[in-house]
Amino acid sequence: MHWQDKGEYLCVKIDRFTKTKKSTSPYFEIFFMKEKGIPIQGLEVKNKIVAFAWEPKGTRFVFIHSDNNTPRSDVSFYQLDDGKIVHLKTLEKRQVNYLFWSPRGEHIVLAGLKSPFNGALEFFNAAKMETLSTAEHYAASELEWDPSGRYVVTSSSSWSPTQYSSDSGYNMWTFYGKLLSKNMLEKFNQFMWRPRPQSLLTEEQEKEVKNNLKTTSTKYKEEENKRRDEALKERRLLRQKQKKDFEEYITKKKKELEEETRRREKEEESANLYSTRRFERIIETITEILE
Repeated sequence: MHWQDKGEYLCVKIDRFTKTKKSTSPYFEIFFMKEKGIPIQGLEVKNKIVAFAWEPKGTRFVFIHSDNNTPRSDVSFYQLDDGKIVHLKTLEKRQVNYLFWSPRGEHIVLAGLKSPFNGALEFFNAAKMETLSTAEHYAASELEWDPSGRYVVTSSSSWSPTQYSSDSGYNMWTFYGKLLSKNMLEKFNQFMWRPRPQSLLTEEQEKEVKNNLKTTSTKYKEEENKRRDEALKERRLLRQKQKKDFEEYITKKKKELEEETRRREKEEESANLYSTRRFERIIETITEILE
């Protein structure tokens, strides 16, 4: 049995006998707990179920199903819409045996941990039904989302019975699969995130924010652009003033330099004239003595 986190839906997996009574096939029954009479919708699956997970705070669910004859599995996404089970997409032949939804929903990591996949990772956007990126953390045995849904940590614990101590450590990723850091630690055992404080917003307020996110984002973007334009204008005016002050300073100094040059030229001319006259008088005096 798998409860949705809000308790609005319950999924029960039933193994039904085939017509030959020699084998069984899986069958899901979805109970709509808030509806009158608790109606039930069924979903038949032909292959073996490997894992199942509800989207947190949502109506989507996903499960891994596999043919026993192949090591790779298919991943199918469904959504509950107006009392019906709607198929969204099936990803075929993936190296996956674990499902890890973001605490905020929408994003999910399809992980192939431990043997036989040894750390295959696929970062998937369930809202747009597209793969964001694929990666690998060799010998990864655990995966943990941070409470905000922005970061993911994959780890290789030395506690794992098939693990070598030289491979132990953890990697940190963004929600879209960009590797932020790689940390190899000898005898590394476990990684845990600090719990996030409970939101101050009610569920209705969070839903309102999410529904109006595009409008609100546009509004704040316009305000941000306005502040940026004002800052650029102030910077431009400041630079213009600084340029004007600098040009005035240069003009002033050039004028002072010209005046100082003229003054020195006059002083030099006066000094040269005095020296010439004195020299002439001395010559005349010498000439008179010789006579």
